[in-house]
Amino acid sequence: MKKLQQGKGQRPGIRLNANGIETRKNILLTAGELFTKYGYAGTSFRDITKESNIGLGSLVYHFGVKENLFLSTVSTFFPTQERFDEISASMETCDANSGRDEVINAIFETVATYLKEIHCNRRAAFMPKFYARMMLDATPETERLLKDRMEPVRKKILAFALRVSPKLSEEQAMAWRRCLESQINYTMFSADQVLDEFKLRSFKPDAIDTIARSIAEISYPLLQREG
Repeated sequence: MKKLQQGKGQRPGIRLNANGIETRKNILLTAGELFTKYGYAGTSFRDITKESNIGLGSLVYHFGVKENLFLSTVSTFFPTQERFDEISASMETCDANSGRDEVINAIFETVATYLKEIHCNRRAAFMPKFYARMMLDATPETERLLKDRMEPVRKKILAFALRVSPKLSEEQAMAWRRCLESQINYTMFSADQVLDEFKLRSFKPDAIDTIARSIAEISYPLLQREG
């Protein structure tokens, strides 16, 4: 019996017709919901077949093993590198001559757009909690995928900090970036606490704007700019 390949997402050589594409979408949505609820270790292929009403043979045909399915789920629902470039585009317009409001607005736009991408995801309502799960349960393959997608924008944020505040050392700029990332991740890992702190009921777009504006204004002084 041919050994199934691990860690490659969709099995190689598979050609999907319209029904196959729809089946794959249904599997991925169900997998996302169950991985979110029970974690990687707590979710089995049989759990997914039971919840999705899709046969085990079809699940194995499309993904081979659970590691492939988890990788494909992350790949499908987590923003692509191209999307991250769009999200962070406002940061590219700022430099050392930019005023306080312009820099804060650039941070705000980036943070707000990213948070809406996660918290207001119509395609996958489970995304905020799945975000936390995929970070905690990451396999070597998903870690590589996340790094490939996030590292370019992390470098862009670092360059932004150094550009708008040239007196920062690279170490200080990296510390600023970590602070920004921590505040963003906090909205995923401690969503209820964030809503409580801001006296909000849910992560609707206007609520996210309030949170993102606060993150931007709190982060700005750490850039150590004049004014």
